[in-house]
Amino acid sequence: MNHIFRKLRKRLLDQKKVSRYLLYASGEIILVVVGILIALDLNNRNEERKSLARIESIFEKVLEELDSNIDETTVFFQANQHMDSLRYMVAMNKITLEDLKSYDSPDWNYIFELNKTYTSVSLTQKAYDQLMQNIDNIPQEYLALVDELSTLFETEKRRILEIQGLLYDALNENIRKRSELEFYQNKYNLILIANDKGFQDYILKDPRFKAETVHWMDAVRSQIDQVIIYREHALKCYDMISSKFGLESKEAKWKIDDEFIASFKGNYILSWGDTIEQTVKNGYPYLKWEGYTSDSGYMMHKVDETTYLYSYLYFNYRVKNDSVFIYSPRFNFDDKGWLATKILNDSL
Repeated sequence: MNHIFRKLRKRLLDQKKVSRYLLYASGEIILVVVGILIALDLNNRNEERKSLARIESIFEKVLEELDSNIDETTVFFQANQHMDSLRYMVAMNKITLEDLKSYDSPDWNYIFELNKTYTSVSLTQKAYDQLMQNIDNIPQEYLALVDELSTLFETEKRRILEIQGLLYDALNENIRKRSELEFYQNKYNLILIANDKGFQDYILKDPRFKAETVHWMDAVRSQIDQVIIYREHALKCYDMISSKFGLESKEAKWKIDDEFIASFKGNYILSWGDTIEQTVKNGYPYLKWEGYTSDSGYMMHKVDETTYLYSYLYFNYRVKNDSVFIYSPRFNFDDKGWLATKILNDSL
């Protein structure tokens, strides 16, 4: 091909047809430029495809990270459930002398360590950080996802860390105060402490311990509330990403299914006479106590297949005949709990 072009150029010059030669030369230059532009365009498109594939791969990693973080919140809720129950029992004067003497029972050590421990929730964001490092290459159509993720990791996760920092400081202060008590000097001898009247009086009668417990319970519940906010937003982000990229979704294990919602929807009367309304609000089961205003109540969040959270309150559910046992974890036996009987033929 080059040989033909050279012969054509030579013939035009030999015939002194300068104008035609210039026209030919201009055309050849244009062909070369067009070829270069086409090559550049193809290269740019190839780079864009590579960049898009890289961005989509990072979003898949973000989805995996959200999966892991949501599971971490489940572990957090499960870990807090029992300690929350014990703090409630202290606040309501439900702890007995026999409880304190049973140093070999599983609950004894929890009571002894009450207000000296809390559960932190560890949320990772390596994939999110990688996504933000590639922010300039993210297509416009994905920026709404980025905004949601930014709120999740930069605002809501940060609030959790701030609360956990405050809990850590308060925990150290509780330990300092506890170390000043005489019975605490025998903290490694469970039998001595269990039978120490100073320890028994401190747990059962000392207003300082009750006040400390109520304060600590409120502080931990603030942490639980913030983790719920993070979890629900993480579920939203998970759904958005999996839908956007057509990826397999695992959200069913975290969502309350429609069959469950339908089975509990209605009005109930509790064993002591109060009534509650179980309805749906923004796609979530919603419990409202009798006499509450229209905006007051508890949104229901799923912890696992048997445990649910109404705000920071834990409940387990079990259907028996036409009634529903609403088990708080504070009641661990089949004959205890909140018996709620459904009011039949109601408008719901």
